Amino acid sequence: MEGTRLEQYPATFTTFSTFKRYHPHGQLLKKPDKGQPASGYADYFAQPDRLGIFGRINDFQRLEAKDQVFGLRLADREIAVAKSYLNEQRYKIIDSGNTRIIIYYDRESNSAAAYALPHLMAQQLSVLNVKAGQLTIGTQHWNLLTGQPTAGNGNPLVAQPLISAFWFAWASFFPETELIK
Repeated sequence: MEGTRLEQYPATFTTFSTFKRYHPHGQLLKKPDKGQPASGYADYFAQPDRLGIFGRINDFQRLEAKDQVFGLRLADREIAVAKSYLNEQRYKIIDSGNTRIIIYYDRESNSAAAYALPHLMAQQLSVLNVKAGQLTIGTQHWNLLTGQPTAGNGNPLVAQPLISAFWFAWASFFPETELIK
């Protein structure tokens, strides 16, 4: 199956408390603690020059190696959006063929998700509003952490596969990636 592109599945990156708020009956799969209260990766995260398991050299110049990005693999290209950009701007609209994708980041819950907006044409961008975790287009309203409609008679938004990664890891796999920072 060499050369086969694997199917991606959508995911929302969030905290456990936010997950429980939106999915009160959801279940958590958890690795055993091994008696340690902190993450086993704490040392790794604290060492900015330690890159991956093979000790990569920090030659990533467009961002700091361990800056977090949210990546999309589209049909024609890859895009990485810096978490620092989303922390300031809250969202980014990406054009992909006939589809528009919104990547949304919520600072309060440290959560990110991406959704296709297939019926959003260019002239409708002026009526798109993102405020307090809600997307509004005309009379339609959606929760941007769940994709579910909150007002109007719209369908749920279609979640897109979003990948959370360190910049060095994403850029290693996709060196020609479009970077939004």
